[in-house]
Amino acid sequence: MPVIKYAYPAQLGTHLLIQSGYNGNVGFFLPDGQGGTNHYLYFSRGDMAANAVAGGNANPEVQGVIGPACPHGAMVRIAMGVVNYDALAAQFAGNGLVALTGTLPMYSIDNANWIDADGAVQIPFADEYAFIADGQAGGTDVYGGQPGLTPIGETGDWLVSFLLVGLSDSAVNRGNASMWDTVRVFRYSAGRAVQIGAPVSGEAYAATDWAGYTIGPWSDGNAVAYVSGGEVTICGNMRQTAVGSYPVPAGTQYQTRFGRLDFATARVADLFVAAPEAFVDLSVAANRGLFLDAAGGARYLSSDGSEVLGVAPPVFLTVQAGAPVAAFADNGGSGGGFAVTGRIVPAGSDPPGSVYAQGVPAADASVGVEPRIMLDWSDDGARTWSTLRLWRSMGQQGTYRTRLRWLKLGQARQRVLRLQVTDPVRRNLIGFYLDTETGMG
Repeated sequence: MPVIKYAYPAQLGTHLLIQSGYNGNVGFFLPDGQGGTNHYLYFSRGDMAANAVAGGNANPEVQGVIGPACPHGAMVRIAMGVVNYDALAAQFAGNGLVALTGTLPMYSIDNANWIDADGAVQIPFADEYAFIADGQAGGTDVYGGQPGLTPIGETGDWLVSFLLVGLSDSAVNRGNASMWDTVRVFRYSAGRAVQIGAPVSGEAYAATDWAGYTIGPWSDGNAVAYVSGGEVTICGNMRQTAVGSYPVPAGTQYQTRFGRLDFATARVADLFVAAPEAFVDLSVAANRGLFLDAAGGARYLSSDGSEVLGVAPPVFLTVQAGAPVAAFADNGGSGGGFAVTGRIVPAGSDPPGSVYAQGVPAADASVGVEPRIMLDWSDDGARTWSTLRLWRSMGQQGTYRTRLRWLKLGQARQRVLRLQVTDPVRRNLIGFYLDTETGMG
């Protein structure tokens, strides 16, 4: 079997793989959302303090560069890119190599991409070097550098669970009679991680759970969050160094006492909620077909959702092409606006049927009586055009003061607008105006 060795950027590889003190970080790996892999190394406040002390076990990069810049903790990201194993195998076979040494790219400090639901950066973790029992400063408890990683179904996202074990808290405030832990669970998607709720703390176990033993010699190794329906269950992984027999084997996973977090994941194209006068049985294929186009994809239901039943439903949520994803919370239906308490984030890819194209409306016997005009746009110099096409009536014959308006067209760096008229009538553009606002980017 060939051996592949990678050298860490700068001096990050020195002593990181030696389990001594706080220098045991070997990192974790997650997809970058672009077909590649990110290698993460979490350095806690304890890592920074341990490496600040000169000695043979100190990592020179953490000691001289990362630590001074982030003394209370840092998430280091190494973008490894796509690892082409077929190409590596061919290289080994072609030239008789039995080992290959490569150099990883330079690292970056990634604290800004580990946030809570309000967008506030969470790393460095503010509750390190604080007692769980009373929140006061003290002790040397920190979050472990090896979080639990759990994939979320078919979404491509992951749950990342960081565990802070209250060893200092147990010794100082509880006489080693019980142990409290704190867990932070993040939802990771394509290089960005959003914390689910607030950090969760609670009693993980008490000395009475294992009669005759004190808390000190053993503790949690890490925590793993599992998705079950709309909840996340947090489990701990116990490890111990004391001799003797436990009621359960050392290393057994158990469910901690602080339990579950509310959690929901959904991928929606349009959300249509109506209360029609007559019952619409969606087990009937013809009724389901009201929401589908000829190709079986999602049909464009108009800007307010009225295209299906003839009236706008109370709730119709959608995102027009080019609009920010947060616009999904803007109710286009008749029921009024919503108050958003969390964050809306884009899915890793479009769900099936979420892309639609509205064709030119079929002509009727009154061609030219009420001509229609269509607006679409291109954000790449007229190379491709938006799938969303917005139709407006130009007014019936003899209606000379019709004003056409298109609102909430989203944002773009440079945009080309295109107008098309369906009917064989004279088209004279007398004047138009565009309201824009300068963005922050």
